[in-house]
Amino acid sequence: MSKGIPSNFLPPEIEGAAVVADALSRCAQRIGCGDDAFFERLLQGDHASHSLLRYEVAKRLADHLGRLGEGLSQVFVYGSTMTDRAVPCSDIDMLVVLAHKSDQAMTLIGRIDLSLSAGFRLLLPGCRTPDSLLDIHLVDEVEAKTRRGYGAVLNSVQASPVCLWRTTPRVREGLRPYRSPSDTRLQKQQADHLFSR
Repeated sequence: MSKGIPSNFLPPEIEGAAVVADALSRCAQRIGCGDDAFFERLLQGDHASHSLLRYEVAKRLADHLGRLGEGLSQVFVYGSTMTDRAVPCSDIDMLVVLAHKSDQAMTLIGRIDLSLSAGFRLLLPGCRTPDSLLDIHLVDEVEAKTRRGYGAVLNSVQASPVCLWRTTPRVREGLRPYRSPSDTRLQKQQADHLFSR
């Protein structure tokens, strides 16, 4: 852990363009087309394609956040990304559950958003894009347990947030996270649902 970072987080060090490029390629692979064909679907405003792209970006962001430091317990995505209603200007609605909210955590999220938003605009020059790609709300563990503020969204039937990352006892002990085959299968089923119609 770096001594110069009071938030117990490492610097974001996330390359927005690389994350978006990786997500674009994964989307094209997932639906069985080339990158150019998937890009064309985005240009045409296809809701399912925009939803899938945002889901793939959110997964990569959740993995990144999960490696940053202590205090983070869960990362969720919800909204148009998960309901197949994303349009070119849609942002990615996410909830990040922390032990305690802090200004440093919000600053970090802001820096990550700047990087991802710039990468999004760079790689999708023909698409209208949101000014800010991420709409992330921090929820402390008290809010999550008492369902106050954005903690209420965690149990909302209407919002139906999907957990992309969750700490485990192994992570708390400094060991590598374990993903069971059923977790991977569930994530694939949820993502495949976007194109099942």
